[in-house]
Amino acid sequence: MLTMISLETHGNKTYCLDFASAISTDGVWWYGWMLTVLGFLLPLVVVFMCYIGIVKQLAKGPKITSPSRTRARHVTVLILVVFVVCFMPYHILRVLRIETRKMEESQCMLERTVHAAYIISRPLAGLNTFSNLALYTFSGDKFRSAFLSIFYCENWLKKKARSVLDLAIVSKTTGDIPTA
Repeated sequence: MLTMISLETHGNKTYCLDFASAISTDGVWWYGWMLTVLGFLLPLVVVFMCYIGIVKQLAKGPKITSPSRTRARHVTVLILVVFVVCFMPYHILRVLRIETRKMEESQCMLERTVHAAYIISRPLAGLNTFSNLALYTFSGDKFRSAFLSIFYCENWLKKKARSVLDLAIVSKTTGDIPTA
């Protein structure tokens, strides 16, 4: 992994370059395309085929319009969309970064813009992990209702008022009147 990072010194500054920014673009060109095919397109096809199979299974049998099956189909499609949205910019921009560096007559502004977009796309690709976790977690009924109930101040106040009222009723029947 560390062999994919190189150090380059210009003047009095040392730059830490990732693989797409390495000095030789010929050496990384094939790697960039191989990573795009094996690290994005192949997983995309496999995930797409698996999730299409899941959606087809959810569309069979009785109660195909039940809320839980509909939600499961929506979550499945949403996971595919999130996968593409998170990873596609990174892979496109990495290849574009290598290609713009490979061109002899590329404009400085174009190269800097592509590089900046490439840098921004890397954390977006990592965001896929969090997004999948959030989608799977929030799609559960019990978790979603418990999580959303945290943000409803009215429910919290009603529960507190109800518990004070219950305490007052219990105390009154036992003869103890609470002092407030």
